[in-house]
Amino acid sequence: MAGSKLNARYLKNARKQGVAGNSNNGLIQLTGDIFHILHLDDQLVDEKSYKRVIEYFGKNDDAPWVFFAGFLGNSKYIPKSNNFIALGQNTFGGPSGLFVKSHVESLYDEDLRMYVDTDLIARLQIDYPIGEFSDVGIIKYGEGPWQIQRNTTVEQLILELEHIVNKSYVTPTLIRASGLGIKGAESKRIIGQALYNQGKISSLQYRLRLFLGNFEEKLFAIKYYVLRIFK
Repeated sequence: MAGSKLNARYLKNARKQGVAGNSNNGLIQLTGDIFHILHLDDQLVDEKSYKRVIEYFGKNDDAPWVFFAGFLGNSKYIPKSNNFIALGQNTFGGPSGLFVKSHVESLYDEDLRMYVDTDLIARLQIDYPIGEFSDVGIIKYGEGPWQIQRNTTVEQLILELEHIVNKSYVTPTLIRASGLGIKGAESKRIIGQALYNQGKISSLQYRLRLFLGNFEEKLFAIKYYVLRIFK
C-alpha cells in the first residue's frame, strides 16, 4: 500500500526444487496470519488489493481461505468450484488469486508440477469447505514464455493425471479429464484404467470413458481444422 514499508525476507534455495518444493520451503517458514503466493507473471490490480483481502478476512473471521477473481487482458476470471478437479477445464483462473490462513494445512504436492494449484484447491475444498470463491478482482494475470503450461509435455501431464487419480480423495465423480487436445482420448484411457484397477468404476463405465475420449478427440480435430480454414 502507498506510504507503507514492506517487511520482507528473501529466501534463496540451495537448489531448484520445482514450483511445489520452492513454495513449500517458504510456506514452512511463515510467521504471519495469511499467506499469498504472487506468481512471477502476475501482479496486483492496484495498491488497495491487499487492503481488500484484509477487509474480507476481517468480515469473515472463520474463513480458512478465499480465492479472488482476476483479470487477463479485458477478460475477468471469476473463480468457482469445478467439482474439485476437472483437469484441463480451468475455472479458477490463476493460482495467484488464492489467499489462505497460515494455520491451514496447505503445502503443495511435490510430485506435481502442472497441477500443483488444482490439487491444493481440491484439498482445501474438501478439508475446509467453508472457504469461498470471490468475484472481487484483485489480480492481473500475465503471460510469458516461462509459464509451466508452455513447457510441459503431454506425457508429463498424463503422469500427473495418474498420480492424482491414485489419491485417496479422488472418486469417479471428481474427475473429468479433458483439455489435452488431440491427447484427450489418451488421458481418458489413463484415468479410466486407473479407476477400474482400483475398483472405483465398472468395466462398462471404463468402456464408456474410452468412447467419450475418442469422440472428444475427433471433435477437437474437426474444430481445429475448421478454425484453420476460416482464420
